[in-house]
Amino acid sequence: MTRRVNVAVFWRKKVATTSSATQKPKKGNGAANTHSNSREYDESIVLVNSIRDASKGERSGQVRHWSLPASQISADFFCSAEHPKKGWFGLLADTAGHGLPSAIFSLHTPMLFRDAVRNGLSLPEIYERIHASLQRLQLASHFVCGLLVRIKGRDIEVINAGMPDALLLAPDGRVIDTFPSIHLPFGVESTRGATEQRHCLARGEEAALLLYSDGLVELGAPNGHSFGMDGILAATSAGTEHLIDRLTERIAVHGYAVHDDVSIVLIRMPMIANAAQAEPPASVDPPHVAGIEAALRIVEKFPHGLLLTDTEQRILYVNPAFTMITGYTPAEALGQTPRLVASGRQNALFY
Repeated sequence: MTRRVNVAVFWRKKVATTSSATQKPKKGNGAANTHSNSREYDESIVLVNSIRDASKGERSGQVRHWSLPASQISADFFCSAEHPKKGWFGLLADTAGHGLPSAIFSLHTPMLFRDAVRNGLSLPEIYERIHASLQRLQLASHFVCGLLVRIKGRDIEVINAGMPDALLLAPDGRVIDTFPSIHLPFGVESTRGATEQRHCLARGEEAALLLYSDGLVELGAPNGHSFGMDGILAATSAGTEHLIDRLTERIAVHGYAVHDDVSIVLIRMPMIANAAQAEPPASVDPPHVAGIEAALRIVEKFPHGLLLTDTEQRILYVNPAFTMITGYTPAEALGQTPRLVASGRQNALFY
């Protein structure tokens, strides 16, 4: 099991809020204003959630996302996108603060993420693009913690920027690897470039990657005990099958108080992105091998003589037509040069 030093623990996201007692009363009809503001607030929440939902792109059976907001809308969000050559990408993020203001602050982040994936950017390049965008806003008390993931087949890449450790789990729940936070959150000034953490599953190995926000760890029970890592590991000990269901049931049964938005994502691997990216079974030749064999069958039946040489002009292969035309068998031709069939009518440059 690979272990890495966690050099940057996940951030506690606190921002200052203005007390309602210090706010000045609004002019006009109070009841009408309250009704109008409430309707606009509800419509804003619907709009933000609609934009976020368009960026989720969950995969049935392979990627599952569950959330529990601390207020009417969560400051956490999850989005995913795929690139035809570079694989599946995911982002679980936790914005500083709570509620609609925090959700609006980070609303453009899923769009930045999806555009970056479509443009073929690497994981570090995606981190830098989101980071630079949030830094340009120059809002010191606002930032976004995030877990960036790229999966292609059995290969996993993770950039953890201020989130709790991502856990790579075997089907029986054992922790295969961890991906701790080694970068500052998006939008927090830093001169250090982003680097991804990597893991490659063995051929035939199955696993699941568990991502979660700090709200899960900080859930509080009536008796004062928090959910903590003990709660997470207790749920994973029974295996990855129905893991999210066990986590949510545990939260409901013990009546944990929600102090912060909670998000959980479970990704099953190896990730089969689509038919073009699917990894062939061990008993089936990969597509490029099948293509070579088909080409050789065509060459074998070609009516004209063909030969294949290396860079030193040594003959590596001759087709049956070559033997019929020249009289040289493959055993006689292999290792020779094309001068074997020289007619004396061409110079050395021709051969």
